[in-house]
Amino acid sequence: MKACVPVQVQAALDLLSTTVSPSDTALLFVVGEEKGGDGMRHFSSSQVYNHMRNNYKVILFGDPTKGKLSPGRTCIRIDSSMATSIDRTLLEGIAFDAATECLRYIDSVTAGNEGPEGVADVASRIVRTHITDRLRCLFPTDDVLDALITKGTSGRTWVMKPIDAANQFVQGYRHWAISFGLFDGTRPLFGVIYMPGQGKMVSGGVHWPPTLNGHPMQKLSIPTVKRISFAVSWDMKRSDPAFLQLAQHNARFRYREDPVLALITVMSGQFEGYINDSIAVKDLIGPLAILSALGVAYDIAPASGHGGKGVRVHIGWPNRGPVRGVGDDQNCLALLLNEPREWKIACRGGPGM
Repeated sequence: MKACVPVQVQAALDLLSTTVSPSDTALLFVVGEEKGGDGMRHFSSSQVYNHMRNNYKVILFGDPTKGKLSPGRTCIRIDSSMATSIDRTLLEGIAFDAATECLRYIDSVTAGNEGPEGVADVASRIVRTHITDRLRCLFPTDDVLDALITKGTSGRTWVMKPIDAANQFVQGYRHWAISFGLFDGTRPLFGVIYMPGQGKMVSGGVHWPPTLNGHPMQKLSIPTVKRISFAVSWDMKRSDPAFLQLAQHNARFRYREDPVLALITVMSGQFEGYINDSIAVKDLIGPLAILSALGVAYDIAPASGHGGKGVRVHIGWPNRGPVRGVGDDQNCLALLLNEPREWKIACRGGPGM
């Protein structure tokens, strides 16, 4: 958590007011840190640090106090609960600020400056840079996918889709989204989706019940109607086994071009499931964390189309259509995020589900 000492102290008090035990939370003040890092170097080589590193899952470093207290004092919070390292409101604010900066750029574009693709590229770069910079400040030991930064050491990776439905965005329509999420090494842990044109902010994950604009979302339940309804990737072939299975069930389906927006239709209950034979990981991590928290099952396997890029995903309810509910039993997401060379070998021409 990047903040001055008083804010971090208040955060610790907030933690203690919940179910977090005092023995799981500590504050450390380091002298000499702002003048070159001598304080933290001394602490990092001490037996105290070795003890904490072996007994705590998360160590979050705070911002310099910028004169709010005597020079050389920096606060860090140490806690043993991974859930407490995520501030939902703060992360939603990152998405909101990224969209604001992006829209400010759009307002500055005049006829002849850029073509549609150029505008979309610049806008995506603005969003990506903003989110990356903020995440690196808040979580210095985490990776941020595709960012030109030193690899993190926590085993966690932030993955973002700067702008989903770029064509809609460039044309001034309301249906586009910013999405990012956290992968903890085995599964999507937390996600944020912001739709500026509709004024909707969705977030949630494993330890955070999903909310829409701050209000709790009800968990999804197995549909009572007999007929299945699915959103289907725009590129899905009619000969695909999953598509054929939907046809056998006389399923209602609609093609959806933009993956994040398609997954939002599942969150809202418009469709009960979604299939895609080759979805990019950046489209999946944030929404999948939220969908899992809403109670929806999923299957992930190596991609079967488009040269083996991305993953093949079926989302919905087991035994209703093609979904089995086995999750990521082949560790495809971890391979894709952490070991790209092995991923290419494992997934090129890999079998479908």
